Amino acid sequence: MSNKIIIKTKQYDADGNMDTIELKAYGQVIEKNGSIYIKYNQKEEDMEVKNTIKISEDCIKVIKTGSVNSTMTFTKGNKHTNKYATPQGIFLIDTKVNDFKISNGEKKLEVHLDYMIEIQNMFAGRNKMIIKVEK
Repeated sequence: MSNKIIIKTKQYDADGNMDTIELKAYGQVIEKNGSIYIKYNQKEEDMEVKNTIKISEDCIKVIKTGSVNSTMTFTKGNKHTNKYATPQGIFLIDTKVNDFKISNGEKKLEVHLDYMIEIQNMFAGRNKMIIKVEK
């Protein structure tokens, strides 16, 4: 069964400027061993990326394979350094979660993730991400 997935991120830079990024896709939601897995494919230009978002009680992992390879880990209050490999090279991305909330209902899954991000001294800011999945 295919589920509608909407991921909306509001990104704030150090000067307070805001940019919104929205992704719409169809994929699968699998609940297994106390975790929720959201799986979907993403195509941009001639590149394809397979995405898996693993959600557990205290941790969210965003795993990308294909044209981009990365595992980004988000746990409340902890800072993580993640490698983000693209055709242009490998970038180090630091993240620190301010908060996240998970609402898993019968017909809808919703995740709110608020975190600080720094990309190898090229960008520093705050991201507020909402992941919505219709079951």
